[in-house]
Formats: sequence, C-alpha cells, structure tokens
Amino acid sequence: MVSTKTVVAAALLASTSNAFVAPNVGSVRSTTTSLNAIRRGGRGPRGPVRQTEYKPPMNDEIKHSEVRVNVATKDGKDEPLGILSKADALAKAKELGGLDLILINDNSDPPVCKIVDYSKYRYAQEKKRK
Repeated sequence: MVSTKTVVAAALLASTSNAFVAPNVGSVRSTTTSLNAIRRGGRGPRGPVRQTEYKPPMNDEIKHSEVRVNVATKDGKDEPLGILSKADALAKAKELGGLDLILINDNSDPPVCKIVDYSKYRYAQEKKRK
C-alpha cells in the first residue's frame, strides 16, 4: 500500500516539473475497466438487432384528398380506375370485398394508391425483396 506522503510527494513533484507521475494505487484497475465499459456504451444488445418494418399509409392514414387508384387483378396486373376522391376510393375498396387502400407513391401528382388486401401486398413485397 502506498502511503499518503508518497502520493503527496509525487503530486508536488509533478506540479513542479512538467512530467506526469501517476500514483500507484491498487484500485486503478477496477476503475479503468468500468471506464472502458462506459466508453464502449455499456453492455451491448444481446442477439440480433430488430429492424422496424416499413408500413405504408393506408385507408384513413392517407392525407391526400384526390388519389390515382389502381386495382390488383387476379392475373397479377393492375387495372387503373382513374383519379378519385379519397372517400370514393375508400368506398370502392369496401365495395370490392373489404380490401385496403394502400398508398404506393406519395411523390407523384396525384399520389398513386392501390386497392388490395394488405396481407397479400406485404407477402408480395417480402417475396420481391428476397
């Protein structure tokens, strides 16, 4: 164990000369380990990091008053219905069997929406990604 006189003498020596002398203290190792853990950000996440799934705006989440509407057909092609108001497009989606109105392209003028079952749409998107 280092006496306090030695530590004070080392501090005085360091202040008078421009050299740094670290005091020899036995608990330095445990504090440096905890400091290293803090610098690393503590304990990291266990396992893989989950990615949040992008969910496009659909039905009442769409903010536009007029939209260009397409309907998915059985053969996999889209049939355009034209430019409709949001209320008419939602009514058409409900009329076609309780389907969803999904915003496909927000940047076009007017925005493009598709009437399709959301679970089938999501499945097709995941299949297309792979």
